[in-house]
Amino acid sequence: MQLHLLVPSASPTSRSIEVNGRLWSLQPFDCNEPSHQDNLEYSCISYAWGPERTQNPFTPNYFVSEHTIPVLETFIQQRPSCESIWIDALCVPLEGPERTRTLQSMGKIYAEAKEVMVVLSSAALPALTRMLESTYPTVDDLGVLEREEWVSRAWTYQEAVNSKELSLSCEGKTSLSVSANTFFSRLSYALVKFTSPWPSKLHDFPRLDV
Repeated sequence: MQLHLLVPSASPTSRSIEVNGRLWSLQPFDCNEPSHQDNLEYSCISYAWGPERTQNPFTPNYFVSEHTIPVLETFIQQRPSCESIWIDALCVPLEGPERTRTLQSMGKIYAEAKEVMVVLSSAALPALTRMLESTYPTVDDLGVLEREEWVSRAWTYQEAVNSKELSLSCEGKTSLSVSANTFFSRLSYALVKFTSPWPSKLHDFPRLDV
């Protein structure tokens, strides 16, 4: 299988884009080559596409999520030393057998990444900030997180559980990053802390409960 990755580029080409003042090109790597089998290091970005679309920067007649470039900007801002990035909208081949093989290997792609960063919407910033500063989020924070599309998608479970190292941030110019251990432990604590009966919690926050 070929794994397409975004890597730094020295000069602009038809297969490169500028993100945060740096050029990145889309390059294929043969995972069957001995030199790549054990030392192909890259990071993955996990995010929700949402309903709106924009042109694919590499292939304008195809469309990607309007969040693709903003979450890529967020990741690169927080990981300036990263040299290889995998993000679905740009790195999954658009057609042919390679597209099929890549889609069938999504779990493996996330499992073999150095890290996976979840990028939520900008609305999650206060909730994530409180998770770092206090013991647990507020009821309002849980309501915001409950409405996050990333929380509601079944495929995000695969991306999260297969990762070696998982962190969460949010779209925009922020340096905030919450480890998965902190996020899930403080989220669980908040759900237990509230005095309402558990069936009510499941009714109010069914996505977070899952």
